[in-house]
Amino acid sequence: MFTCSGFEFDSTRGSLLIDGVEEPVFLRHKLILLLSYFLERPSTVISKEELLDAIWEHGQFREKSLSQSILELRKALGDSASSPKYIRTIPNKGYQWICPVIKETNDRKRMPSKPVSIGLLVIFFILTMAAGLLFFHDRASSVDEPLEKNLKVLVLPFENKTHTASMSWVEYGLSDMMASDLLSAPDLTVTPPVNSQQLLSFSDRQTMREGKLAEVLFTEYDFDVVISGVVELTDSHQVLIYRIAHVDGENLDGSFSRQDLAVSMPDIVSEIYRLIRPTGKRVDIPPYDYVPSAMHEYARGIQSLQGKGPALAQHYFGASVQIDANHFWSNAYLGVCLIYLGDWEDAEGIFNELLDQNDESLSAFIHYWLAVLNFRRGHVEGVISNINRSLGFLDKAPNSLLSKQVADLKATLESFINKQRSISSSFDASISMTLDEAKFSADRNLDEHLKRLTNEGHLALIFSLLIQLSDNDEIRFIDRDVYLSRAVEIAEQLQQPYEQALALTLRARLNIEFKSEKALVYLTQAKSLSSLLKARKLTKEILFYLKVFDINQMLMSYSEESKLRLVGLLDSIDLNELDNEKRLTVQSLRQSIQRLQLPSKG
Repeated sequence: MFTCSGFEFDSTRGSLLIDGVEEPVFLRHKLILLLSYFLERPSTVISKEELLDAIWEHGQFREKSLSQSILELRKALGDSASSPKYIRTIPNKGYQWICPVIKETNDRKRMPSKPVSIGLLVIFFILTMAAGLLFFHDRASSVDEPLEKNLKVLVLPFENKTHTASMSWVEYGLSDMMASDLLSAPDLTVTPPVNSQQLLSFSDRQTMREGKLAEVLFTEYDFDVVISGVVELTDSHQVLIYRIAHVDGENLDGSFSRQDLAVSMPDIVSEIYRLIRPTGKRVDIPPYDYVPSAMHEYARGIQSLQGKGPALAQHYFGASVQIDANHFWSNAYLGVCLIYLGDWEDAEGIFNELLDQNDESLSAFIHYWLAVLNFRRGHVEGVISNINRSLGFLDKAPNSLLSKQVADLKATLESFINKQRSISSSFDASISMTLDEAKFSADRNLDEHLKRLTNEGHLALIFSLLIQLSDNDEIRFIDRDVYLSRAVEIAEQLQQPYEQALALTLRARLNIEFKSEKALVYLTQAKSLSSLLKARKLTKEILFYLKVFDINQMLMSYSEESKLRLVGLLDSIDLNELDNEKRLTVQSLRQSIQRLQLPSKG
């Protein structure tokens, strides 16, 4: 156990206990190794070469992975390169841990074998709209008791080789059904296929067939099992050709031939589970009781969410409900689409009606999204209430993915209440809904990411990547501004006004930092969108930055006539309402005023 000013770090569990945050933050494997290496060597200047040799195996992308991991670790710790509290960059030499470290004497010096997950705190409060959406309902299982080891399973998107455009839904829709039904097994932690788009980053899925991609996923993300598949048409049957790759190097190949793979997914998943757990208890997934064509429309809706966005997806989910009024999950996802499209009252109405179905898995899902909706509205009490209700239903109907999403939202809310982060720096809880492994791979070329996602039409994931790129304070202002400009355009194209307002706010913050007058344009646009949505907390934050912009403008063109207005604006800011970042901004402004020898309070 290591203790520093502001946090405690358990190197065995890979957990950070940050002052003022109730829940621990769990780091991914590479970050645990990196932080442990620093803490074992406080005050030592450590070269990049030493870190790479100690933590990374030889490979083409090691240096990029190190740079991204340093950035990610700084964010987890609340640190920054420009004013470091923990990790100082020594130009042309490397890095140095600068905070005093206390190490408990009974702490064995060893690296953890497998952390739980990365935790939240990487970028904003919404990075990729659709990633957390891929949660289909938990289904009953006949497992009598869990096995000792909980396996981490990744389901990759299936490849559509039917040469039929109408079957494009198999890529995410069918693979998501498999991932969702696998969630019913209590001894599996399942990452849905949409998350893999952020993990994958080079060539095509043929590398999976060659075994190369699976090796990367096992090494970098600690998965135990990776499932891939290709869908073909043979006569009147649909054929799923699958590969189950194990971390120990064993690959299981086979196929399922069915008239309708979507309808047959429960028995397919039961067989897949038997292959993953050959010595385990049998899991029987109950058959779907929905009209087959409703299932197909649902799958098309899931597929659309990954690429074209909620505006198109809502039509597929709506069609599914029209075909089969009992397909409540399509109705639930229709509500999720409406949240993104800004139709918050209609979404709330759909959710409240669905709560009458007495379905524990559905209720857990709905209360989670009601919590997200209340977070966007700025209703803290509503967020707390819905989180607690979701957790209550999850106790009765466990689901590893949804549990992680609820935990991330809870941690984000606590950080927000404790004034550690602002609305515009809390993206995880409201858009990404991702498992932590689904951050964009640090050891890949991010430009290749953008090209590939653009070619495949994954607008939501492009938005996510652009926000992540813009958050790197070690790159040029002009590049960060371009990334945010594209993010604003994509949010507008997706017809997601809340995401657009947030991206505009981020762009305004960046332009304020670099003294650009364009910040006023972005803030004005963001305020218009936020006010229309009645997003109170975001509107309040935008108003704060409008004051900061005005103060900066008056400081740059200071005159005796503007003195009283300048002081009045600064003193009108209530420090008790500000998070840590804004307090530092106000402190900097006060120092600027003092240099001008102007009177001010505080």
